[in-house]
Amino acid sequence: MALFTCVRAPKVLFDSSVVPIAVNLVRFLNAPPNRRVMRDSVKARRLGSARLTLRGLKVPAGSFVQERDIICSQTSLKYHPGLNTGIDPRENVLYATCDGTLIVTTEKFNPNKDHELVQKSYSDLRGNLFKLYVHVIPPKDEVVFKLIDLV
Repeated sequence: MALFTCVRAPKVLFDSSVVPIAVNLVRFLNAPPNRRVMRDSVKARRLGSARLTLRGLKVPAGSFVQERDIICSQTSLKYHPGLNTGIDPRENVLYATCDGTLIVTTEKFNPNKDHELVQKSYSDLRGNLFKLYVHVIPPKDEVVFKLIDLV
């Protein structure tokens, strides 16, 4: 039994402004499922990977992340690591170094010119830049008092 069912779209005439989107949708829904899979595998072979990877934020801002959760996957440095966030220099993947709430901010970019990632990505940097930073804010520790002796 299939996990989901595909409903075929009725073949009707569309407005001229919606025709390209609607025609592609009707073509996609009317194509047999095995042709859809073949198209995806051919596209993946052309790109050189067996599986297409999705880039960008994996976790929405404001949500709770745990230590070592992958926050962002990217090809270039669109998101920079901030407080309690680490980066894998080969794949530019951001991950959380502690449990906490994820926030994304825009801050002034002050690069360390000696770092290899900065030399690779920002070799011709001039002027002020503002970049997106990803921070993980740890939760507040509850203050717990233990009664030792009555006075």
